[in-house]
Amino acid sequence: YNYKGKGKIDVHSLKQNINIYNLMASVMVAKILGIEDSVISKYLSSFKVDRHRLEVIKKANDVTYIDDSKSTNPHSTINALNSVESKSVVLLLGGYDKGLDFSEIFTNYAYKLKAVVAMGKCRKKVQKCAKICGYTKVVVKHNFAKAVKAAMRLAEMGDTVLLSPATSSFDQFESYVARGEAFKNIIEGV
Repeated sequence: YNYKGKGKIDVHSLKQNINIYNLMASVMVAKILGIEDSVISKYLSSFKVDRHRLEVIKKANDVTYIDDSKSTNPHSTINALNSVESKSVVLLLGGYDKGLDFSEIFTNYAYKLKAVVAMGKCRKKVQKCAKICGYTKVVVKHNFAKAVKAAMRLAEMGDTVLLSPATSSFDQFESYVARGEAFKNIIEGV
């Protein structure tokens, strides 16, 4: 950080670069309030990501599985894609159609997408948007469990399977929490 021309806080204990902008903003607020670096560092080292918000579920066979079921709009999915370090993401995208536009995901982040599994009620809309944007690596599944299993099959060593649907869950689940728990159960069951 740069507060009054100085500053460095150890955050090596953070296992991933998720929510780094929020953490940086928190550090600056803490510094403005006069909190010592050692206290800030202590709290950063105990920081845990909330459930279903870019939560790493499992790492197996050099594949990382991340639950971002809380992502209910394209902007939050874009944030997730920016936060994930992997350059090869299998993205689970779709759910209840809220009339949102997915084009920025395909036009600006295609380089990071190994494949997209379009799922749920708006799966065909996701596929159509991808095609319009020139992105062709889309697998379409209506059923959530089948979509997750398809994403798992597509993933190889070094890949990340990211549930960041950019939609609400109400086509198949009562909440994003239920969707995230279903993702976790499928991933951990394999």
